[in-house]
Amino acid sequence: MALKPGKLSRRRPIEEFRARVWSQWRKKGRREVMAPLVAKFPGIDKELQKVLEANMDEAPARQHARDSFKDIQLGIDHILFKTPCDGLKIKESYEVNSRGLKIFSKCWLPLSSHLKAVVCYCHGYGDTCTFFFEGIARKLASSGYGVFAMDYPGFGLSEGLHGYIPSFDWIVDDVIENYSKVKENPEFRTLPSFLFGQSLGGAVALKVHLKQPHAWDGAILVAPMCKIADNMVPPWLLKQILIVVANFLPKQKLVPQKDLAEAAFRDVKKRELTAYNVIAYKDNPRLRTAVEMLRTTQEIERRLQEVSLPLLILHGEADIVTDPSVSKALYEKASSSDKKLSLYKDAYHSLLEGEPDEIIIQVFHDIISWLDEHSVKGLPSSQLASSVFSLGTVAVLPFYTLMVLAPKAELLPGIAKMFSSEMTLASAWIHLLVVDLFAARQVFHDGLENQIETRHSVSFCLLFCPIGILTHVITKAITKSCRSP
Repeated sequence: MALKPGKLSRRRPIEEFRARVWSQWRKKGRREVMAPLVAKFPGIDKELQKVLEANMDEAPARQHARDSFKDIQLGIDHILFKTPCDGLKIKESYEVNSRGLKIFSKCWLPLSSHLKAVVCYCHGYGDTCTFFFEGIARKLASSGYGVFAMDYPGFGLSEGLHGYIPSFDWIVDDVIENYSKVKENPEFRTLPSFLFGQSLGGAVALKVHLKQPHAWDGAILVAPMCKIADNMVPPWLLKQILIVVANFLPKQKLVPQKDLAEAAFRDVKKRELTAYNVIAYKDNPRLRTAVEMLRTTQEIERRLQEVSLPLLILHGEADIVTDPSVSKALYEKASSSDKKLSLYKDAYHSLLEGEPDEIIIQVFHDIISWLDEHSVKGLPSSQLASSVFSLGTVAVLPFYTLMVLAPKAELLPGIAKMFSSEMTLASAWIHLLVVDLFAARQVFHDGLENQIETRHSVSFCLLFCPIGILTHVITKAITKSCRSP
């Protein structure tokens, strides 16, 4: 991917590489070798054009650019931005992590329904969670999922030199630190949690799993960068030169690269919209960044058999950025017993952003269906009971109310005679069962609201609801007394 060879001769790579670097170095007066490609937007004023032309190496410039173009971005003609955000709670925040870096994060939560699960996103190389992923997150949140995302240090709105990865393991540790806080939140800690990685984010998600093998309920990997395709990697000798030079010039943009948008987006109109991602890193890769990505993919390739969590792998068959055969290898070698590989004919790298609308809709359907299936599997027993009870209790609640109000003293003889009928007796037992279910549901939701253990009380409710209710009241009283100072 990033380490695609340029036009250097295979016979004399050292001399020609040295000559090229020195020539570019002199021309640029020891500035960056490659200047960024600045997008030209029709109809924008000179002030906005100056924002685009500014040096985006540091986070404040990127934050200013994003603020200036935010409304323009949300108005572009792309299927992802046609998902309404009504009924969603969207929050952006900054937090200084344990390495002293100011990290940008964002979450999308549905307001009208209980969360099914938590989805934690890992973005691709050069990307941010504030552009195309905005539409992806809205779609997932509208389907009942809590979606959380962050920009890695040096990318998007987070602090750090733009596009610079001094250590891939640092990114992995930053992701673990950020999402561990999300999962420890009392509001989310009982919910299933899933990793969602795109491209380089797929490599991040896999390394997070390898460091936390039992922490996640599954992973969705879209065109994961598990191995750089062989035809994208330079010859062995030149690769060794790049690795050595990276030790002395780690931040320089000396690695040749094709236009990734052209390689990743099949739909030409959608490809043109990538220009609106104004804070994406679009320069040539920095040396240390390229070396870190290469080393990471080599490590992942060696450890594919250690991947043990439930997997959904999605890849375009015509992807030339990350080789779909590597996703097949991951599917075949992963030790997980619950894994699925979905390949899309003629599709390129950016399955959710750069394909025709019908393919994007199909990919969304495949992702949400898999999440729905695995969210139910991952629910704790008490939550699973609640999800089963909800619709049933709402439907029979009127009958339950009538049953409670009917047994007045003067009606008892008539009721006794009525119960002599087998059909009426069976109906009564059904209603009593509904009472038990309704009581169990109420106990469960009260426990959630007050953070009280309810599994034993719910079990008693299913046997005989008065005992379950009494048990819950006692448990609640004891728990509150223990919490009191």
